[in-house]
Amino acid sequence: MWEFFIKNNKFAYLFLVALIGLGAYSVIAIPKESSPEVVIPIGVISTVLPGAPAADIESLVTNEIERGLTNLENVKKITSSSREGFSSVVVEFDASADLEKSLLDLKDEVDKIKVELPEDANDPTVSEVNLI
Repeated sequence: MWEFFIKNNKFAYLFLVALIGLGAYSVIAIPKESSPEVVIPIGVISTVLPGAPAADIESLVTNEIERGLTNLENVKKITSSSREGFSSVVVEFDASADLEKSLLDLKDEVDKIKVELPEDANDPTVSEVNLI
């Protein structure tokens, strides 16, 4: 194969110029956005239980919410963190999932879980991660 380009060096130069020209045209012609819309399929459940230590938050709030989300569809990963008086559960959905429907399903599941949380806890809030 290399012998062909060595014997036909004029063709090799022409081929190289054509490759550089097509590459330059592609760089110019590809549409670019200064701030493209990025959709991240993530829902965050935040719950406040004033004055409770982190261990109680984890056992009374965070674990209950995580158990209640086991039936949810299109879930890629669930992560959580518990701090003094605050619980945060992050639900990452599959990229192919319909974000609107997934968030509605998440809110429905959280509404079902509310009765299992302590009475002193504020109602959990479900929000989506939005970078816009």
